[in-house]
Amino acid sequence: MRLFDIAMMALHNLRRRPFRTALNLFGITLGTIIILLTAAGGDGVKQALYSLIENSGYAREIQVFANYERAAEPTEAEWTITGDMSDERRQRMEQALKQSLIDKRNYSSDYKMLDTEALTRIEEFENVKAVVPNVTLWFRLRNDDFSQMLSGQAASPLSIDLSKRLLAGDILQSDDAEGVLIHELLAYKMGYVTDEEVKRLVGKEITAEFRGGGRGFRGLAYAINSKEDWDSEQRFDDETKFLGAMKKLIGDVDLSTLTDEQKELIRSLFSDSQKDELPPEALHSRDFKIRGVFYGSKKNPFDLFRNYFGEPESQVLFHPLAATDFQVNVSQHDAFYSAAVSVGSFHDVEQVETKIEELGFRTMSVHSLFENIDNQIARVCRIIYFIALAVLVITAIGISNTLIISVLERTPEFGIMKSLGAKNRHILLLMLFEGAVLGFIAAGLALVFSYIIAKLGHRILRSYVEGRVDETVAGELFAFSVPSIALAFGAAIVICCIAGILPAWRAARLDPIVAMHRN
Repeated sequence: MRLFDIAMMALHNLRRRPFRTALNLFGITLGTIIILLTAAGGDGVKQALYSLIENSGYAREIQVFANYERAAEPTEAEWTITGDMSDERRQRMEQALKQSLIDKRNYSSDYKMLDTEALTRIEEFENVKAVVPNVTLWFRLRNDDFSQMLSGQAASPLSIDLSKRLLAGDILQSDDAEGVLIHELLAYKMGYVTDEEVKRLVGKEITAEFRGGGRGFRGLAYAINSKEDWDSEQRFDDETKFLGAMKKLIGDVDLSTLTDEQKELIRSLFSDSQKDELPPEALHSRDFKIRGVFYGSKKNPFDLFRNYFGEPESQVLFHPLAATDFQVNVSQHDAFYSAAVSVGSFHDVEQVETKIEELGFRTMSVHSLFENIDNQIARVCRIIYFIALAVLVITAIGISNTLIISVLERTPEFGIMKSLGAKNRHILLLMLFEGAVLGFIAAGLALVFSYIIAKLGHRILRSYVEGRVDETVAGELFAFSVPSIALAFGAAIVICCIAGILPAWRAARLDPIVAMHRN
């Protein structure tokens, strides 16, 4: 028999029993739809997640931290314990003592700080776009009659998230060390209320006064004296209460049990910090131009990245060059505890992070967080795949039973075929071909229905997701790929063929004379 004849006979037999064929198709189609939608949904969610992450500057940032210089291991003599005790107890105590000595030495060891040389080396790495040291600047802002103590931060000129939160003006340019951005609340306190007034604020000059020599005891005394002058709406609640308690304690210093020398030292430090007239070298003043006014970030899932980095929201943002200059030359700190490194793409984060760690610094990024999310998506997809395969297996059992019944019904037919010269392999191919045709047709129907369901689901899910994250979701949330379609077709056809093996084997073993006698 020719293969074409076998195929036509298989199709004819499926048409002869439409109800039974329809039930088999329904089961295979349902399982295949689940496989297709799972594969397409998993790929689509990953692509959408990558798209959202690429739109978030936090996902392209690496936080770099100073690292302690690991101390030398304690010697055996230091953690050896003697005395009358069991060996098990001695070993347990020695291990605890050894670990305690290691922790103590590491805690008291010197830190490897991020100096300007280290920042320059990091900036030279491939795919690194900007390196911004994490600096908090304490200063007095003056503008006409407005005067207030504030804190400022360095802001990256490449900040994607900040550029989306501009109320007026533009972000700082890469070479604009004399520009600043201010929060809309600060603009309101300065007297710029309406939208038009806020826009007119762009380009105006402000003066920032930094008090030099603010390290150590004098810096603490200055902070205590200035506490009432700080913006109470900034996040300094606990710190403000502490400074208030310290100020009251210092005011009652005469009631304390300190020595006269100690009391005089506190009075002198406290009174020096109260002086309005400061020596020229102690006060550093610089004029800046307001380049833009920004507003606070909206609540959305990207707050996870923001909280992951612990980023504060200051009311004044300086260019990294200006912030670094004040940190080094005014505050007299020539190194930094941490810095934010911006890379060109989320895909480059892991490579740059590895290079930074090779320099001896600690790092943190959302790359590991995304890997966990990716693993969770893959795990959920595997569970759904298992459910889909279970549906297909159950359907395959039903198909196998159906084909066995078909073999019993067609026994005389097989006997006549074998008497006319059909071989066992022809009967075997006929039954397997029927199963393969069922699988192929079911996979085709599943692809059509899956595409329709995916289109409807994409519109609903996209609208929901964009409403929650306040970002545009690029691409399709159900991404059909050639491998996933091939997987679905292959699974449907293979399972149907497997379901037809037992009936095909039984049909092929029929004796033609016995089969014809059953007619």
